[in-house]
Amino acid sequence: MVEHKAVEALNGKKFDDKERYVGKAQKKSERELALKERFEQSMKEAADKYQGTNLYLKNLDDSIDDVKLRELFSEFGTITSCKLEVMKGKLISGKPLYVALAQRKELS
Repeated sequence: MVEHKAVEALNGKKFDDKERYVGKAQKKSERELALKERFEQSMKEAADKYQGTNLYLKNLDDSIDDVKLRELFSEFGTITSCKLEVMKGKLISGKPLYVALAQRKELS
């Protein structure tokens, strides 16, 4: 109980013009578990944030088709639709893959 009050009172306070972290002493396994839980929570929040977002890809190799594209990206979540634009006659092999969030066009 005293430990909890000390952490609340001192954590984040400045001493010698430096903000200090004060927390309960933990075993390595406890710290690793806490970090793992925090990481998993941040990954879930990121996934929730981008749920339903469109991606725009360019410079795909000619060998990539709808099936291969779904296969490559399915590990990141559910794919609701996928459309490949075929660029005939252009060499795109050897160029880096470009991935960005699709931008909505502004209506004037």
